[in-house]
Formats: sequence, C-alpha cells, structure tokens
Amino acid sequence: MRTRIALACVLVALASPASAQPKPDDALDYFESGNEAIEKENYKEAIKDFTKAIELDPKFVPAYLGRGHAQDQLGDHGAAIKDYTKAIQLDPNSTDAFQRRGTARSWNGDLFEAIEDFNKAIELNPNDARMFHNRGTTRISLGWTEKAVADFTEAIRLDPQFSQAFYNRGFAQRQQRKIDAALTDLNEAIRLDPEYALALYGRGCVYADQDKFDRALADFNKAIELDPKYAPAFSSRGSLFRSQGKLGKALADFNEAVRLDPKNSFRFLQRCACHLQQGTDLGAALKDADEAIKLDPKNPEAFVLRGYVQTSRNDLAGARTAYDEAVRLGPNNTNAHIYRAVFLARCRDEKFRDSVQAFKDADRACELTEYKNPLALEAMASGTAAIGDYPGAIKWLKKALEDPWYKKEATYAQTMLAAYEANKPLYIAPHVPTRVTKD
Repeated sequence: MRTRIALACVLVALASPASAQPKPDDALDYFESGNEAIEKENYKEAIKDFTKAIELDPKFVPAYLGRGHAQDQLGDHGAAIKDYTKAIQLDPNSTDAFQRRGTARSWNGDLFEAIEDFNKAIELNPNDARMFHNRGTTRISLGWTEKAVADFTEAIRLDPQFSQAFYNRGFAQRQQRKIDAALTDLNEAIRLDPEYALALYGRGCVYADQDKFDRALADFNKAIELDPKYAPAFSSRGSLFRSQGKLGKALADFNEAVRLDPKNSFRFLQRCACHLQQGTDLGAALKDADEAIKLDPKNPEAFVLRGYVQTSRNDLAGARTAYDEAVRLGPNNTNAHIYRAVFLARCRDEKFRDSVQAFKDADRACELTEYKNPLALEAMASGTAAIGDYPGAIKWLKKALEDPWYKKEATYAQTMLAAYEANKPLYIAPHVPTRVTKD
C-alpha cells in the first residue's frame, strides 16, 4: 500500500521571515486569489495566480510555496521541487519549504534527498510533529521500518491527537508482523477520526491477516463507503472474496480497482489470478497478464502469471519463456523460482521437463524463504521427485502440509503424496496463485 505523506495546511502563512516586508498590493491580491483557487482544487488557475504574484514580486516566498503545492497536486513534482528550492534560497530557515521539498522529493522517488530535507526541517523545528511523521513515511518507503516507528512515536508524543501518525505506525508494525501492536494503533487512529477511510482499510488488512474475515469485510465496506475512489480497498476486498471462493464478487471488485487505477499493473495481476481461478476465461487472464507486463515490464510477478496462463492454455513453449524471463528479472523472487521449478518438474510434455534445473529452482526458493513457505516446499518435493529421490520428496511435501493454509488450499497434495509413496512421478499443474504480491 502506498503511504501518502501528510502535507502542511494548504494556505501559506505570510509571517515567514523572508515575507515580512510589505508586498505590492497586486502581488498580494494574486497570492490570495491563488489560495482561493487551491481551496477549490483548481490547481491550474492557482499556478497562474501564484506565477503572476512572483512576476510582480520575485522574492515573495509564500507564492513559491503555494505554486509548488499546486504543482505537487497535479503530479508535477519536479516543478514543485524547483519552487521549493527557490523558496529555500530566499529563506534558508523556512521549515515549511524544507518539509514541502522533502514531501515532493519523496513523491518523486528521491527518497534519500527527501530524508535530508526532513532532517533539516526537524533541526529548524524539533517540536513539529509533521516533520517526524513525514520522515517516518519516507523511511517506510526505504524499508527502514524500525526507524519509521521511532519517528511516528515521536510525532505522537508531540501530538497525541495525530491520527495519521497512529495509522502509519500501525502500518509499519504490520510490516514488522507485530500484528497486535498494529491493531492497537489502527484502533486509536479510528477512534480519533471515525471517518478515516485509510485507517479502516488498514485495520481490515490486519483482520484479514488474522483470518477475521467478517471484521475485515466490514472495515473494507466502510472504507469504500467513505472513499469510493480508493482502489486498494476494492483490491483487498476482492482478494478477501477470492479467498472465500466468491469469485463473482471478487471479479467485480477487481474490475472496479482496474477502472479506478488503470495504470497500476498490480490491479491487473490480481484480476488475472481471479480469471485463472475461475478457469472460464483464460483469454481475459492472458490479456490482464500482458497489460500488467506492458505497464511494468520489469516485474517478475507479471511473467510468473503469464507463464501460468500459458501453461493453462497449453502454450508450453510460451510458458517456459515467461518463467525464464521471470527468473531473469527476479533472481531473488520466490514465485519465479517456485513456478519454474514446478513447470520443469511436472510438465505433462516430457520435452519441457528439466529435473536438474527444477531442483535448483526449488532449492533457491526454499533458501529465499528459509524453508518456511509451503509452496516453496511443494516445489522442493517436486524437484526432488524429478531427480528420483521419492523419500526426499515425501519429506518435503509432508513438511509443506504442516502449514494449515496449504493443507486447506492444496487439495491435490494428498494425490501427490500417494504417488510419491508409490515411487511414481505426478504431472499436474501447480496451485493457482492466490497470494498475488508485489515483489
């Protein structure tokens, strides 16, 4: 889930040091007009007004901040960064300019530079909770969850009513698998702001992690009611329906997620997996996989699903090509190794089997998951059987079956086990991916 950084108040205060001197009346008028346009979310008009204010008074710092904010809202983060940089040149002690540039840099993917800006903002004003919160969200993007939690904790200390800080600390703790702590924070975020759609969505995800599906569904429903344009809520509710076998409802939610977020390859991958599970429209599944690849050609997960679709369509050469590309793009991607291993070990057409490579891929998948992923263990069983080691295959498959989720979902596993116990191979398709994840 992408975590948005909280922006400061849209209206820019006129009391910053560089703007203390009187401004020409016309510049101030244009500035105020720009703020009014921002309040109405008319960002293009706001940019025009702030630009006129700057033309009349090139040292008018708040106008640069206002124009930068409008450009941020339109997605032109590069232009926004230039405006914030100019504001900093005019007023090197502007906390707001540093925090805004940090925010724009974070949105622009310049995460280390963003951290530097937030560090400076905190140095200038160590009592502003927003600065710690914004640095925390950037640290999440860098995978620094422990440091992020520390920042959110400080933000909460400075402002105990800061619902976003509670939400983001809960989000970070969910990433750390500290589920109880995450749930406590998300509950507090919702208590502080009962209509906080993002916190409801986050709590729904935690409930889903705990298999508390009724509670998860209630939170997803409420989040969608509050923000019917939030695609991740539809995606997660669709995944919930899919896990319950309610594929029609799942597909409807995935369709809506794609409609709301058509440039996100992940939405197409989720819908592709749903089509695969339905098994009635493999052509639609292939289109979704292809669209995901078009949007994100370096995502190994997209090629994994494409390979699975092509296997289901009996395009075995195409499947092998897709799996090879998945491994090439993601040498540390677990699913790429799992699904190529299973394909090479269990393909019905002998000419596509490669027992040695299957074993190597399965071994790599197990290494990547510390021998804890049941699908990787299943792949290891398949790879081991492919090289003729049936006692080893039995051992690995029984280990996979110790996982409650796998035992429930992989209904074919007992058939595999019986074949291996009879010292026979079994050529069946792998489990349809149910946990579509971002690499």
